[in-house]
Amino acid sequence: MFPKIENKDDKEWVINLLRQKGVLVVYGSEFGTPEHFRIVFLPPIKLLEEGQVYLNVVKKEIIPESARFILLTLHIIIDNSTIYGG
Repeated sequence: MFPKIENKDDKEWVINLLRQKGVLVVYGSEFGTPEHFRIVFLPPIKLLEEGQVYLNVVKKEIIPESARFILLTLHIIIDNSTIYGG
């Protein structure tokens, strides 16, 4: 989902949303849709933690660039949910 942000800088809007409300979304300009943001729906934190364990095992075998990005993203999500009580 890419909802539109009327007349606002999407990067600034996303950062303010995270700081003020503890809600993490992705700015649309990263996907070629400025003035939008991307909503991602995630499973419960327990499943994310299990996924992180699995990815840690897999990364020892092969570490393509995309897996590094997934691991970093997963780590950030878990850290932020701890910080914001998710």
